[in-house]
Amino acid sequence: MRPCHPSLRRRGAAMATIASLMLALSACGGGTDAASPAPAPSEGATPAPSPAPTPTPAPSPTPSPTPAPSPTPAPSPAPTPAPSPAPTPAPAPAPASSLDQAKAVLANLDALRATALPVSGALATQNLDGCYLHNGESKAYITGLIDGDLTTYQQSQAYEVGSVRSNVRVIAERDVTNADTSTRKEVDVRYDITYKDGTSDIDAFQTMVTGSTSGLCATSSNSTTMRLVGNQRKVLVTLQARNIDTSIASLATGADVSESVRRELRFIVRDPAKVATYAVVTGPGPAAADGTPFSWKMISPRILRDDPLLVNKLGNANWRDIDGFRVCSQTTQTVTVATLADCVNPGVQPFDTWGRTMTPKTSTDTAAITAADNAFTAQGWVAGGTYTFAVYADDGWKTVNGQAGKTPIGTYTTVLTRLPYTFAQMAAASSKYPDWTSSSLTSAQVAAAFTGTGGTLTLSGFNVKVPTGGAPMALADMYVFGQGPNTGAAANGWPRTREIDLYYPGSSATSATLILKGKNAATLRKTFAEIALEYTDRNGGLLLYLVDYQ
Repeated sequence: MRPCHPSLRRRGAAMATIASLMLALSACGGGTDAASPAPAPSEGATPAPSPAPTPTPAPSPTPSPTPAPSPTPAPSPAPTPAPSPAPTPAPAPAPASSLDQAKAVLANLDALRATALPVSGALATQNLDGCYLHNGESKAYITGLIDGDLTTYQQSQAYEVGSVRSNVRVIAERDVTNADTSTRKEVDVRYDITYKDGTSDIDAFQTMVTGSTSGLCATSSNSTTMRLVGNQRKVLVTLQARNIDTSIASLATGADVSESVRRELRFIVRDPAKVATYAVVTGPGPAAADGTPFSWKMISPRILRDDPLLVNKLGNANWRDIDGFRVCSQTTQTVTVATLADCVNPGVQPFDTWGRTMTPKTSTDTAAITAADNAFTAQGWVAGGTYTFAVYADDGWKTVNGQAGKTPIGTYTTVLTRLPYTFAQMAAASSKYPDWTSSSLTSAQVAAAFTGTGGTLTLSGFNVKVPTGGAPMALADMYVFGQGPNTGAAANGWPRTREIDLYYPGSSATSATLILKGKNAATLRKTFAEIALEYTDRNGGLLLYLVDYQ
């Protein structure tokens, strides 16, 4: 999983300014006037005695006015203090972002598996919505599977103990109003997973949801808590790199016919909600002869099986597989331009892969190995390249360029994390491909079981060596696959019936017992049967060993 990103917080501060007011007053002062002196007497004649003058009384001095007392200045009023500002309330914490909520869910997944696997289905699925849509299964169903066989669950998922999710990122968000007016938010998340052995899953994808899942399925839930609803709500798209070792045997006699090895990419579209009709895939890959970039048109098997336009057309089938989208084509299997693909006239090709095959298988011819690897490289697939699946729910599959002007119901992208192991990596004195030996039935007896009343096959000695420069491999699953008579375009049609029985003896198992079913009914004969072992590493590599009875 991905490292968590720090959350953002908002902080605020309040500032208060207090002003002081000063008052100053001033005072005023007063003065007096002086008297004039008398004149002096003249010289000469004796002056007659003059009567004594009547003395002029000296004028009373004008009293100086008493200065008015200066007024006592009024005391300066104490400044009125400004009111203290009300404390700014702490802002309400912002709701956790979608990224933070997603990280919390993934961190809880890690915590559940930090030292051991959960010991019950309820614990293991506590982060799932009740309407879990990863593969169309419900939470209750998965819980029951775990509780019904806890030992197998512990064995198959043991590698998850101590895993850590990092590099978490939100790639899309959607606000959805349900038919009952309730709402939900869907969040698409990518992340990496690192395991204790150092291997990793890159770009794991989940859709998470908050609110109500009303309308998605019968077991809707309504909660503000984020929970998982799986890889895609409407469809699941996968681009898978794998290496295949195929041995072909005669269904009539069990005799070996041929053996080949193959490097390929598998384009997978699954539609658990049963809404899609076709998909157009684009990305770096083989260009058409005129240089037009790679694109593929893939049709839903429901349409292929049920539409009257496809009766007796190549690929028409009535089988139980409703998820395996197949490639529309013209008359060859090399058309790469979706706008030229015609699903109606020739029908479809019975495959969803592209790659390079070495026939006959050789592990010692260096020149042949190099030439085959170079041919695969020339196709133009890009490790780390982004591939887009535009998914439609209309009738654009019917004609050449039928999707022109149509609007997809969803556009999904996936990154091709790696290319398949090279032929050179798989070549060795002892093959790196899986293998098995039978301790109960010969090849002839296996063929007879498929076309007769059935039988029990015990396999042993199956194991796989790590490809040169590769990661540790573990058994992912085994299966027995049977088909009934052809329909459609002559012998190129697909089977009228198809049955798969899956087995999982444990990732480290070296033996297993498989049940081989006979004819589907007294009137039907087997036309094809297959036994397969599938090994995977946690870096996106997959090895498949097939024994085809044809």
